[in-house]
Amino acid sequence: MNDPLNRLTAALADRYRIECEIGAGGMATVYLAHDIKHDRKVAIKVLRPELAAAIGAERFLAEIRTTANLQHPNILPLFDSGAVPGHPERSEGSLLFYVMPFVEGESLRARLAREKQLPISDAVRIATEVAGALDYAHRHDVIHRDIKPENILLHDGRALVADFGIALAASRAGGARMTETGMSLGTPHYMSPEQAMGEREITARSDIYALGCVTYEMLVGEPPFTGPTAQAIVAKVVTTPAPSLRTARHSVPEPVETAVLVALEKLPADRWGTAKEFADALSGSGTSRPHVFTSSRSTSRPHVLTSSRLAAAVAATALVAVLGTSLLVRQRSAAAPPARLVIPLAADRLLALDARPFDISPDGTEIAYVGDVDGQSQLFLRPLDDFEAHPIPGTEGAHQPFFSPDGKWIGFVADGKLKKIPLSGGAPIALTSMTTALRGASWGADGTILYSYGDSLFLIPDQGGTPRSIHLASQARADTAPANSSVRWPQFLPDGRHALISTDTAVEIVDLTNGEMRPVVRGRQAMYLADGHLLFDEAEGRMRVVPFDLRQMAITGSPVPAFEAFRGPGTGGTQYAVSRNGTLVYVSGGFNRTLVMVDRNGREAPLALPRRGYRHPRFSPDGERLAVTIDPRPSQIWVVDLRHLSAVPVTTEGHNLGAVWSPDGSRLVFATGGGPLWVRWPEGGVRQRAVEARLHEGAGIYPRDWMARTGIIATSQDSSGMHLVSFHLGDSILTRVTGGPAREWQPSASPDERWVAFTSSVSGADEVYVRPLTGVGEAIRVSTNGGGDPIWAADGKSLYYRRGSRIMKADVATKGAFQVVGAPRELLAGTWDFSQQNNWDVAPDGRFIMVRGDPASSGRLLVVLNWFDELK
Repeated sequence: MNDPLNRLTAALADRYRIECEIGAGGMATVYLAHDIKHDRKVAIKVLRPELAAAIGAERFLAEIRTTANLQHPNILPLFDSGAVPGHPERSEGSLLFYVMPFVEGESLRARLAREKQLPISDAVRIATEVAGALDYAHRHDVIHRDIKPENILLHDGRALVADFGIALAASRAGGARMTETGMSLGTPHYMSPEQAMGEREITARSDIYALGCVTYEMLVGEPPFTGPTAQAIVAKVVTTPAPSLRTARHSVPEPVETAVLVALEKLPADRWGTAKEFADALSGSGTSRPHVFTSSRSTSRPHVLTSSRLAAAVAATALVAVLGTSLLVRQRSAAAPPARLVIPLAADRLLALDARPFDISPDGTEIAYVGDVDGQSQLFLRPLDDFEAHPIPGTEGAHQPFFSPDGKWIGFVADGKLKKIPLSGGAPIALTSMTTALRGASWGADGTILYSYGDSLFLIPDQGGTPRSIHLASQARADTAPANSSVRWPQFLPDGRHALISTDTAVEIVDLTNGEMRPVVRGRQAMYLADGHLLFDEAEGRMRVVPFDLRQMAITGSPVPAFEAFRGPGTGGTQYAVSRNGTLVYVSGGFNRTLVMVDRNGREAPLALPRRGYRHPRFSPDGERLAVTIDPRPSQIWVVDLRHLSAVPVTTEGHNLGAVWSPDGSRLVFATGGGPLWVRWPEGGVRQRAVEARLHEGAGIYPRDWMARTGIIATSQDSSGMHLVSFHLGDSILTRVTGGPAREWQPSASPDERWVAFTSSVSGADEVYVRPLTGVGEAIRVSTNGGGDPIWAADGKSLYYRRGSRIMKADVATKGAFQVVGAPRELLAGTWDFSQQNNWDVAPDGRFIMVRGDPASSGRLLVVLNWFDELK
């Protein structure tokens, strides 16, 4: 019952029959439902968890009652509201919801998207009706705070203003708490300068400004202030006079232009005094200026904020931040309280969510993160006193950045090598090679880098040289860690002699001189904080802090909740970093994903299934079912019936991932965390058995294909690296398909079972190769400029693979000798979730299944300034 939709459906079953999700934004998810008692369609809005937590259930319900008393023909009424209690032991918060009529029309945003500019008479009518609704609400002491085209519905010839419920409850019930965290309601294109400044007292004239922006957009085709980032938009909102409407559209009557431009004045006192005054001015029945306006736009200096005031509002914050449809702005000073901000990342620089994709400099002034450039990863540097991130040349293909102690260098992994690069400029320097994935690194004050690689721990001088392996003494002790225990996410402690590491069961301290390990706390991916706390992931991104004594090397209190961060699927890292001076950066969310069917022309059709932590989708041989892994950990295998859009679990316990269908579609083979492969019948029941795996000690076997003659093809990962193997069900004998010093993984067998496509790092970069499935014969390179995740077309005439976020297609000939026919070409490009391998598949009919991440949490970094003050 952890899924919010399931919880809501069960709690409201006696009143509403929930039919489907019809929309989602930064503040709420909307469901279409049937009101059983009154036999009518309704819309149920469920607040986002972070907003619900900020407001609180009791005060939300108390304050939202006021909305029920707002009765105006242009205000969407409130039918019902409530809270579905959470479960503390499962870390569930209350679900806060309210119910409104279902409007069978469209939003103003939808009409603008279709028509771009509206007829002047329609624009004036809609603005006048909205102004009437606002005037009524303002006279009842309710300020909307989030007027935008999405919140204006068009139904039966009139405009309806929606979402007074969220605005009122957030501003009254959660207002004080939001102010403390730096949150204020608003959307950057429609936000008044005083909202952007983070002022505590927001008046009705802020709504008038927002309606002026909406009216401007209806007439001109875009808001008065636009820009590539939220920061750029806010800078214009604060400093730049609104452009003339008649310059963009000469047919706009002068009185209408005057009415809109007055509504867009920077100072609230210079705007219309009431929404009614604005409506009268639009219709030409009011005065041309509000009586308080004393200067002339044509002869006087525009009412803008000075550069020094802008610096106090924006530059000194170091960030202007957007959280969904909310903007978070906070001034920062030496005595500033903690403030929560967000860095939105540009569409072509989306944050990679695999492993640990960012780090913050020790002094808290710069963030290095992995972005996407033309389908290839690259490091970007985001100074906190800059509106833009800047690519770091020479870091193409980079992952897992980490700063040097002085903040002058960044370490990272690329092309199968551990490298470093100076931020002052220059070429990257390779320190050592590695054939498996890096599992975390820490740069010590003495110039030594500690890193985890292949489930072992190594030290290497930051000038390069031969890595020194650390024999971990407790790995031989059955009571502490099994022989195949993973060792990840090392961090030097201040003395340089000890380090924190994560095993399968606990955070441990290791003595780097003798390898002795000692458990500290149950959890993973810990970090010692300069204020004397230990921060660690208790489970599934639930971060906890506990006091830690460096002299005793022990915790000295009880852990308390800190925040919830995204934890990369599988063995990926928890997405957070903390600077020495207490600036916290993290990514939230992670399990709110959807499955999307995509045709060869890129047209998407999301599957009407609840949002869950989907990954590793795999079509059945007939294309009518999907096997999919669902997070959070311990992950389980589900089967989706694509004909009826129903989903049922195949596993219910343990940690299971990466299911592969048998050739006849009757069985599934999948890996388990730290255990053998399992075969299970997807119809359910008790029939199941493990593959008797007399495998290499400590090896991990990850199946990828199951062929009729060849058997199961998998990636084998152990201390020697990653290579391809095949074996038959019930037969423990592994046949090596590939071997050598390079990493070779992600196998995909051709339909005729003659060839295997796979990813290899033999050239120094990940590329797709094909070789005979027998393992004998030359490997032929297919991809150019990088590639991975190969999948054969059902007819064997094409090979698809992924290059970054792009799906490539290579035509091939498989009769006789293997050949690539022509150059590979881009087939699809999108913002799907490729945070790990095998996160997509191709159906027998040529369609694709993709995973789409949560739009509210992808592509943004959450930042908390002065976070150590909270820990006090």
